[in-house]
Amino acid sequence: MFDRLTLSTEESRYSDRFLVTSPMVVALIEGVLGYKLVSTHGTWVFRRETAFRTL
Repeated sequence: MFDRLTLSTEESRYSDRFLVTSPMVVALIEGVLGYKLVSTHGTWVFRRETAFRTL
């Protein structure tokens, strides 16, 4: 079981940096993965109440 999400950006030949903002990260976690932000006391803590589908 994994309890960590690591995001990285891909460099391109047109730009050496890509800006990732905190609203972008929260939108990905909440909108795509289905987690809800439950705490922000120094670190972000997300919870998902609905189980993932099994294959």
